[in-house]
Amino acid sequence: MVNRNWPGVLFFFSIGMCCLLLAFALGCDGSSKQEKLASEFRIGLLPSLTGPAGEQGENWSKGARLAAEEFVRQKKSVLIFIEDDKTVPSEVTRGLQKLITVDKVSAVVGGTWDFLVEAASPLVERFKVPFVTPSNPPELLSEFSIGNDWLFSNALTIQSEEKKLREFLRDARGIKVYLFYPSLPWGTVHAEMFRRLVSEFELKVVGDDEFRYEGYLDEVRVSALRMAQEKPDLVFAPIDYQGLDLFAREFERLRISPVVLCSQHLDKAITLTGDWKRFSNFFGIYPALMNGAEFVKNY
Repeated sequence: MVNRNWPGVLFFFSIGMCCLLLAFALGCDGSSKQEKLASEFRIGLLPSLTGPAGEQGENWSKGARLAAEEFVRQKKSVLIFIEDDKTVPSEVTRGLQKLITVDKVSAVVGGTWDFLVEAASPLVERFKVPFVTPSNPPELLSEFSIGNDWLFSNALTIQSEEKKLREFLRDARGIKVYLFYPSLPWGTVHAEMFRRLVSEFELKVVGDDEFRYEGYLDEVRVSALRMAQEKPDLVFAPIDYQGLDLFAREFERLRISPVVLCSQHLDKAITLTGDWKRFSNFFGIYPALMNGAEFVKNY
């Protein structure tokens, strides 16, 4: 059921992105240009299809293509042009220049990770082309990018995550918690947010592991061993589906069962393993907190 219905979430998410981009393009020129764009709208996709961000980039680019197909069914011609940024900033610059100057796109969806958005931001401002990042909260972006009138984020904000986590923790005062996060802006901003909650709810931190993203699965195993010693009640881990799956396996092996909070990717872990019961103690934010059973029911 998860495999069949999860693309629908990407579908409606990307419909929103494409409608937003279409509105931008139609609002930028005169009526003759609007009529032309209404019959043929050119969208550039700049996802990370390869490299460390490949899994996330592939997810949202599939959704964007589904949205384009829906516009075609509504008798609107939408042309999609795709450039893989390979999770490399220089490839962002190359791909974006091609999409704008060669493919003549009216708008671009891209920036799978925060540093890729930063690489795109100067060109977006220079060419004055609407650019939507689907997976980067505004809190992760630089002041320059936040002030860029042509750059927009459609991602779940850290502020909204914090609101849901505060509701989740309202009866959790004094419990033992463990942080596990990557040494990337995504990880450090989430860790700072969670530390605010630690102070507010007087939680006891028994572990705080910041790891390098490259080859980090070994760090999952090491931290799981530490967790078996410290016995935290709750683990906060803003990591990808591979890390979540490995934590679930290690917890089974070590016979511990802390509650695990993650920001994203719980759906992917459940989909790929087909074993939602393994994740019954895992909760993801979308923006409501849901565990493995609730993901299966909803998606």
